Amino acid sequence: MSSVDYGSITESTDLTVVAGAQSDTSKIFRNIRIAFESQFNTACNTASITKRVFENVNFDLTELTKTAATAEWARATLLPADTQAASLGTTGTDLHTGLFQIDYYCQVGVGGYSEKLDTLANQFRRGTTISAGGTEVVLRDVSLGVGRVEDAFYVRNIDVSYHSVTAARS
Repeated sequence: MSSVDYGSITESTDLTVVAGAQSDTSKIFRNIRIAFESQFNTACNTASITKRVFENVNFDLTELTKTAATAEWARATLLPADTQAASLGTTGTDLHTGLFQIDYYCQVGVGGYSEKLDTLANQFRRGTTISAGGTEVVLRDVSLGVGRVEDAFYVRNIDVSYHSVTAARS
């Protein structure tokens, strides 16, 4: 059995895509991820980051040109918290919270900060609403994580906290 590498989740569907979003409110978890991946793509385009990695996608580091000016890439991971009942009953609502983490990688030895970190973070401003498939996600805060060396790269994370209120699963 061969594996399929779709890249972003929006490339793995055969449903009709309208304005970049699936029109299916019964797939809340999927919609939240699609909303973030779409915003992540916009952020990377704005920051001129061409190499981006989505969850559960293999990435070959040998594809990178390893010079100080060009050795960079970004990885996105959705880290949801437990869903909570926002209101009771089968017609109630659920509260979805969590973090969307962006890891920005660059070559070791070129400094602990890049303006691209702010460029990425500026696409995830507090109070911004992003959406997909009828599910709205409100961005709460954006934070810069501690830098660290990981393998042959220097990495810093940007953490975006969010919430989404949806119809309860019944």
